[in-house]
Amino acid sequence: MKLAVAGLCLLLIGSSVPAAAQFDPDSLAKRLRGGMTISQVILALGNRPTSTLETICHLQTGAPVACRIWNYTTQYDELQIFFLYNEPGQEWLVYSWRL
Repeated sequence: MKLAVAGLCLLLIGSSVPAAAQFDPDSLAKRLRGGMTISQVILALGNRPTSTLETICHLQTGAPVACRIWNYTTQYDELQIFFLYNEPGQEWLVYSWRL
């Protein structure tokens, strides 16, 4: 019985940790690969972004394109993932990311 109560206490303490403290953006970035789909990113990172934005990004050539930016932010770090829409596949793919 004491073991069950101790386990429950650990479960409650673990679940009360703020979401921002439960991931490390640098370790998440190491799991990314260019061309990943949104589903693959969610599976690889195991976390939801802290914020998302759909906007216009500029490629290295300067050409404007529709993009999605996902932010994974903690008190100390931020990981931004940039997705571009792939017309033929009709899906959003990782274009780049930065810490």
